[in-house]
Amino acid sequence: MKNISHMESLFRGNIYRSIDIAASGMTAQRKRLDAISSNIANMSVTNVDGNGNPYLRKQVVMKSDPEKPFPLALNNAMQKMKHTRHGHISEVEPLGKGKKITPLVEGEEIDIPNMKNNVVYDPSHPDANAEGYVTYPDINIVEEMVDMMVANRAFDANITVINSAKQMISRSLEI
Repeated sequence: MKNISHMESLFRGNIYRSIDIAASGMTAQRKRLDAISSNIANMSVTNVDGNGNPYLRKQVVMKSDPEKPFPLALNNAMQKMKHTRHGHISEVEPLGKGKKITPLVEGEEIDIPNMKNNVVYDPSHPDANAEGYVTYPDINIVEEMVDMMVANRAFDANITVINSAKQMISRSLEI
């Protein structure tokens, strides 16, 4: 995912930053939906690599810009507040100074190891071990469906942000 520089965001206008951030959120939620659909499709795959290892559940972890994590941004804001008197708004940095970027959200797909042994006795199964047990993936269809609904709602929320920004741009052109 690409970060948009401060100068580029000034050129494009501040209103477009919200569209860029919401679009990156939509991309991350699409990745999350892809991982969920993969989990549902492979919930009964018992031999992924030919060694009898079951499919590992995939999960997408959301992360923001690694160069400016929230605690660092909060600390910087607190430092600015210390330099002003009580009740005053801190001085805004002049444009072009410092490295400012618009943080975009990104989804990183990871494999989750099987937390519980989902073992079933089925000696007729081709992937059964010497004792006749087959190890299935640790995937709960109910959890996957709930995750899918949450990802869908987050995707819809990002669409609402984009539509609101478009409406604001349209109204500002009427002035």
